[in-house]
Amino acid sequence: MSEYFLKVMPDYYSSGLWDQNDEGCMTELRDHIEVNEEVILLENDLLNWNKKYDETISWCTDHSNSNFDWVSFHKEGLALAQRIKKIMGPNGKVIYFKERNRNTGTKSETILIQD
Repeated sequence: MSEYFLKVMPDYYSSGLWDQNDEGCMTELRDHIEVNEEVILLENDLLNWNKKYDETISWCTDHSNSNFDWVSFHKEGLALAQRIKKIMGPNGKVIYFKERNRNTGTKSETILIQD
């Protein structure tokens, strides 16, 4: 089985999952592993997490919502990335991209998810 390289990263109106083996194209977990109840649940959780990101957009200002709880959001995103890594097992490399926070000045960070 080939190794998969996936990135968990929110983006407006996306799945929140990106195939790093395919030029960073948006993807779904089911494109990489056999679908079962756990995969379906995880995909739904990932979509719901990314919808929270969609709600941060403010087209009239600087495209960010200063009241958004970024700490909890990234904690949830990391937990999702860890669940994906667990399902992918040794054939999967998973990273989590923590976006720069314009409101606090926190820098972007890429985190490799370990077993």
